[in-house]
Amino acid sequence: IDGVVYTGTGTGTSALTFSGLALDTSKTHTVEVLNASDAKGNIKALQSTTFTVTKDTVAPVAQFEAIGDHQILLTFDKAMNTSSVNTSSVKIVDEKLTSLQSTEYSVTAINSKMFLVNISKELYGNGETSRTLTLQIDDQVKDSLGNKIAITTKNVGLTKDVVAPNVSDVSVVYDKDGNAEKLQVKFNEELNAAPADLSDISAKNAVTGVDEVITNVLDASAIELLDDGQTVEIGIQPYALGKKVNFVFAKGFVVDTAQTANDSVAFAKSVEFKAASTAFKIAQSNVNTDTANEIIIDYGRAVVGDFGFNAANNPANYTIAGKTLPLDTQITVAGDRQTVTIVLPDEFVANTDTNAVLTVNNVRDINGRTIAPFVGYANVQDNTTPKLNKVVWNTNGSFTLDFSEAITAATSVGTESGVDVKLNGGTYTLTTSNYGFAAGTGSDDGNIVVTLKPSDDATHGKYIDVNGNSAYDAGTDVLVADIMNVSVKVKDANGIKDAAGNDAKSGIVVSAVK
Repeated sequence: IDGVVYTGTGTGTSALTFSGLALDTSKTHTVEVLNASDAKGNIKALQSTTFTVTKDTVAPVAQFEAIGDHQILLTFDKAMNTSSVNTSSVKIVDEKLTSLQSTEYSVTAINSKMFLVNISKELYGNGETSRTLTLQIDDQVKDSLGNKIAITTKNVGLTKDVVAPNVSDVSVVYDKDGNAEKLQVKFNEELNAAPADLSDISAKNAVTGVDEVITNVLDASAIELLDDGQTVEIGIQPYALGKKVNFVFAKGFVVDTAQTANDSVAFAKSVEFKAASTAFKIAQSNVNTDTANEIIIDYGRAVVGDFGFNAANNPANYTIAGKTLPLDTQITVAGDRQTVTIVLPDEFVANTDTNAVLTVNNVRDINGRTIAPFVGYANVQDNTTPKLNKVVWNTNGSFTLDFSEAITAATSVGTESGVDVKLNGGTYTLTTSNYGFAAGTGSDDGNIVVTLKPSDDATHGKYIDVNGNSAYDAGTDVLVADIMNVSVKVKDANGIKDAAGNDAKSGIVVSAVK
């Protein structure tokens, strides 16, 4: 800032704060940020902008609000010097103009703008049901920049709280496995504290009607009042799992925050504590797919491996990208029966995908527990070979080799030796000098266009020089005009590849009439 290096607070958030600056309000200032890095490691070398500052000379303003029967909330319109808001600067006077002593109330900062005035002096000891107190804030109170508040006086009415707390909701919190973990009892107003023990709660088994020992059902060492100030949370003992319990909470189980605390109303509630299902679970972290088309699953327990319905080596219990694994899938169960290795068979994966959806169902461990349906991902690579579907003659005398998937021209053009080409029912077997490959375009995109390479004979016209002697030999060479059909056979290791590098499937023979 203006050429001086400062260290701000707020690293890891979207904003940095620089405090303790003394900037001239009459000048323009420059801030430069060097090498700012976001959470992904992207770095901006230099960012710069200018700014001006305006001196704040506006006095803060306070608002007053009764909270309960002995508390008052002070809310300022700007951040305050919190140490300036105290029992010396905030005075309280009763209806008889008697000032409360500093020991009879407190002023506590909730945050930089909100302060709670808590009155400990008895307000309703002579039968009063309401009080009107006068609060005075003097000009010792300052905002964070030192602006003093104007002396402020305000009458605040307080009404004695005689309403007992009532339960508004009872709920059960479950852990990640589905077991009941905590009982939450919410009241309709703020409470003074959590109960010290479980002595005000009794319980019966809702099914048998037999009395339960409360400490067998609820955990006396895990009772707390949550941050909302209205909810009591109690731990649940393992004994209670799977049971339905009728609870009775006695009057005074808790009290509210009134100056003369009100006991909570007695209430009863039937609560069911569900236990986790018998299913066991696996997570994505149990699945290793570092090697494409190989999936290693650690079940974390011994599983059935008898190829039956619930077996971990039954391909029907797995899907990849919505397709059930075929019967010839290689699935190996480790010696400890906890780990399974799946190798996807050839011709199964049509598209490379590092996040192909993987599902596992029905697998059972040796103790009879069945896996909860699992949905994760696997790393798969296209292992489906392109297949020659048909040969199509074109009007210019060339013919197209139409494959089941797109052929990569960069690796496939120039692989003429990867096919056998025969004309007229096999009468003439061509050599690679008699034809050439080219990448298909337009409607032939992703296929190979084969163009014959004829020679000219002055007497007979264009012919295919099958024997390669540069002369037309009747019966050995074929005239272009006499070509009636073509057959193409894909050879082994043909070099005709798809985008994943799979060679076209060999042994396929396709013919076409011209």
